[in-house]
Amino acid sequence: MSNGARLTLAIALAIATVGFFLTGLLLGEGLPRGATPFYILALVSLAGSLACLVPRTRPLTLRIVGGSILAAYSAYVYSSLGGANLARALTGFVVFGLPSAYLLIWGTWPRWGYMSPAFAPQFGDDANADGAEIVDEGSREDRLQS
Repeated sequence: MSNGARLTLAIALAIATVGFFLTGLLLGEGLPRGATPFYILALVSLAGSLACLVPRTRPLTLRIVGGSILAAYSAYVYSSLGGANLARALTGFVVFGLPSAYLLIWGTWPRWGYMSPAFAPQFGDDANADGAEIVDEGSREDRLQS
C-alpha cells in the first residue's frame, strides 16, 4: 500500500475515532446498549489509524483489528442462531470473519489471492519495522519451517 493511501486511511480512521468517541460521550445514555459499543469502535478505529501511521505497531494493531472483526461476526452468528438472518450472518462470517482470523493469527495481510496486489509492498513505500525494504518473504511453508 502506498504512503498516500496509508495516510488517507489513517486520517479517515482518526476522524471515525473522534466521531465514535463523541457519539458515545454525548448520546450514550439514550442508546439501548449505552456508550460502550461506541467506545469499543473508537478503540478499534484508533488501532487501525496507528497501524497506518506507525510501522512498529502494525503487527499488534492489526491483530487487534482482526480480533475485533472476528469477535463481532462470531457474536452476530451466535445471536442469529435460529433466526431469519442466519444465512446473512454466516455469509458475513465467511467473507469478513475468517480473513480477519488470518489477520489475528499472523498479524499481516495475506500476500496471496485475488486482491493481494493491493497489500503488496511498493518500492520504497512499504518498509518493515527495521526500516529495510521488504523484498521476498517466501512461501508460508518456508516461514513455518524456519
